[in-house]
Amino acid sequence: MTWTLERPDRDHISTRSMKAFPPKPFRPVSFDRANQGKPCKSEFPLFRLPIELFHHVTPHISLHDLETLAFIDRDCRQLARSIQFSSVTFSFSDASLGLLDTLLAEISSLHPFHQTSPSASSSLSYTLGPCIRHVTVDLGPPLLDDSRLARFPHITAFGPGSTSIDDSCQRTQLSPQGIYLAALANAFVHAMPNLQSIDWECRVLLSLDMLDALFRSPAHQVNFTHVEWMSGEDDERSRRENLMEVDIVEEMLSSTALTLTRFSWKGRRSSSRNLSQGYLFKKDTPLFPSLRALTLQGVLMADESILDAFLSNRTRVQSLALDCPDRLTASFLKSRGYISREPPTFLFRCFTTSPTRIHRISTSPHHLNFHNLTSLHLVWQSTYLPEESLQIISTISSLRRLWLSAGTQGGWCHDWEIDHDLLLDALEPLQFLETLAFSRDSYRIDNGHRLLDTTRPLSSSSSSSSQSVQNVIGGLLGQAMMVDQAWALQCKLRSAAWERWHRGQMALIVREYAMRFPFLEWCYVGQLPISIERESEEVHTKNGTGYGVTRIVLETAFRTEDVKMLQRRWGFCS
Repeated sequence: MTWTLERPDRDHISTRSMKAFPPKPFRPVSFDRANQGKPCKSEFPLFRLPIELFHHVTPHISLHDLETLAFIDRDCRQLARSIQFSSVTFSFSDASLGLLDTLLAEISSLHPFHQTSPSASSSLSYTLGPCIRHVTVDLGPPLLDDSRLARFPHITAFGPGSTSIDDSCQRTQLSPQGIYLAALANAFVHAMPNLQSIDWECRVLLSLDMLDALFRSPAHQVNFTHVEWMSGEDDERSRRENLMEVDIVEEMLSSTALTLTRFSWKGRRSSSRNLSQGYLFKKDTPLFPSLRALTLQGVLMADESILDAFLSNRTRVQSLALDCPDRLTASFLKSRGYISREPPTFLFRCFTTSPTRIHRISTSPHHLNFHNLTSLHLVWQSTYLPEESLQIISTISSLRRLWLSAGTQGGWCHDWEIDHDLLLDALEPLQFLETLAFSRDSYRIDNGHRLLDTTRPLSSSSSSSSQSVQNVIGGLLGQAMMVDQAWALQCKLRSAAWERWHRGQMALIVREYAMRFPFLEWCYVGQLPISIERESEEVHTKNGTGYGVTRIVLETAFRTEDVKMLQRRWGFCS
């Protein structure tokens, strides 16, 4: 099971975040599951195929034809429904109210006093519910009123003075919205047996009944986005909000501890908060034997209870991403020398732009032991790398992969002026490095460069030796050109010549790193992925300087800033 809890910043609350689930449209439910195992009696030609091939054919059927298909017979109707209702949205619209009322009617059609036991649930006759795989809850205008709700009798059964289908549903809110949520909670548990994921996209205050329904639903993936726990308009309500939110998180974790494999908790940053208003777990949280990937971002903690619950001495986490800039997190990590027996990926982003803050955080890791750390990615928000931090990194002799970056991390602005001489000297103790990457790096050209001077012609060594430049010249040589064409050609020549010069400079830099680090195999520098070829062991005896460097190979002809490529190479889960 995967749970994602996200609370956007107040500063960025104007735009809706992208839905985390489903990342791509779910394949419809297979026909045998949508048909509840009943034998197929239709003579429609499609049903002569094996069931496994049905949904390889249905994507080629238009929506209009699907509607026509549903009128042929029951099996055709169920096949069409498995496509049309694979992903549905519950809102306060009339169409959504009708859908929910239909689902509740299916539950009660054969058993007016619905039982909640598994045997009773399996004996019910479903038609629409088994077709639903993904649900989005997006509750907003138009709001409900009693007159609209009265048109849907199975929903109003959850109102005051009526007998509920599910006696376990407690009616603490008797407003039309509360009645709707009570009915929706019942549908989550009993009406959709093939439900795969739930995407909660609304700021409705979650009740314990709704949370319990989500836990008991068949869904394997649940995503909370824009969830509203309390308004948080003042300090007192903010404290209640923190308690309410962390209580719900703790309840979720307790219910899914045995099967939880990935957990991402994105809190809300606020400079006005202090540790007394932070998050903490109030009771012992169970172990997470299946948890492999953990992300905590912007979660301000009052004590170590949250970290201790996830990173106990029995943790099996293999991918850890922390973006919690507080001293408590740093002090906790000092006492944790284990993440996994397998080569771990450790992403720790707690540096700020304040040099004094960086100094205070950087001094404590001198006492840390990272003897088993093999992969490291660090990002500084400042436009330089502090020498103290580089000295600490150089003590991690077990590192095999290192990715460093600083400055602005998005857009056209690259404001980290990299100092390779400093890096070569500072990182020299890392003699077992195999992969080295520098992203968002920039370079200063002293006293200008001839390619930047538009008054001087390009020499043949700067232009015509490049194959791309030769192609441009060959295509236009001997042709009469207008002034604008000549100017465009000159710009192409200058651009191609600069790119060739830049590739040559980066190749020289990588060769320097290859000579310093005997096991280095791959570099990313100057937006260029570069591999290093060395002499084989049969040709060159392995010694203190490693294998001899025979060739520096640029893997791409053009610069590329593909962060996902680096993330895949570093094995990040997010």
